[in-house]
Amino acid sequence: MTESTPPGTGPKLLREDILRRTGESWALVGSRCSSGHVSFPPVGICPECLGSSVEPVELPKTGTIFAHTTVRMPAANFKPPYSIGYVELDGGPRIFAHFEVSPEQLKIGTRVELLVKSLWEEQGQPVIAYCFTTAKEATHA
Repeated sequence: MTESTPPGTGPKLLREDILRRTGESWALVGSRCSSGHVSFPPVGICPECLGSSVEPVELPKTGTIFAHTTVRMPAANFKPPYSIGYVELDGGPRIFAHFEVSPEQLKIGTRVELLVKSLWEEQGQPVIAYCFTTAKEATHA
């Protein structure tokens, strides 16, 4: 979306607080409390220590598949079959995500990386969200 794009005609983010544009790429944003616990999505109060001293933090863009499943029932914005599960981010939290990974590579331990793209449309506007795809270095643990 450019500055000359009229409001409401360009892409919109799934959630404004979880994605940050960093130059030519995107980053997931979580929160880190003063004791070091990292949460995603960002929170105002740490779920571990209940402290309110939290700040936004960019999360790693790579990780490994921790758990996954293939859904065969339709959902509001996804046609079956589609894959979802948890990614253990490198040095970060474990987060829930949609996968764009071939069935042969959808295995626990597969290396994945962040992919930010339009996953569906609402009222003719693309909705920009995050998912994970096979990492370029693609190794299976």
